[in-house]
Amino acid sequence: MIYSEASRAWAEALRKRRLEVYPRRSNISINPNLYEINQTKAPCLYEELVFHDHLEDITWFHGHMREMAEATAKAFCDIFGVSFVDPYKKGEVAIMGKVVNRDELVAWIDAHAVEVEEQPEPEVKPEPVAIKAGDKVVFKAGVTQWGSGSGNKSIPGWAQDGKTTFTVLEIVKDGSEARIGNAAGAYTGTAYIKDLEKVG
Repeated sequence: MIYSEASRAWAEALRKRRLEVYPRRSNISINPNLYEINQTKAPCLYEELVFHDHLEDITWFHGHMREMAEATAKAFCDIFGVSFVDPYKKGEVAIMGKVVNRDELVAWIDAHAVEVEEQPEPEVKPEPVAIKAGDKVVFKAGVTQWGSGSGNKSIPGWAQDGKTTFTVLEIVKDGSEARIGNAAGAYTGTAYIKDLEKVG
């Protein structure tokens, strides 16, 4: 299944390779209603390999999983314009146009593997708060969202002008945010301290 026609070329490449090994028909359908299809940021192929409730189909699949996996890998090589290299094949392989002995390549990779040491996460300490309760502040230029205490929602356009003054009511979130309110006291929210500029 695909979300839209934008994914069809990829689906066709996959289907072509799949039919080299799969003895039954293979369809491509558009279904933009599935969450796992419509929430991706890249072209999406939602592949249903075989019917798990069809004994003959699933029996065939379990006997041909490597061929199915290879067909999928070949399809993506086709899509990205690279050569398929069989990881199970002994002998020579072509890497970036150069023919090398597979076993020697594996030995070289193993010999030059780098052990990565686990590094402790650096402790991040909040910057000293230069803003305190009672201060008058405005949002810095370019800031368009409230802090996490206000769900990172959009700031109204009138508050983004750099002139609308808010009063800091209290410092919250371990000193990283401030609860602020406008002069009328009718509009409050939390903002990241880094997004505020002290005035007056």
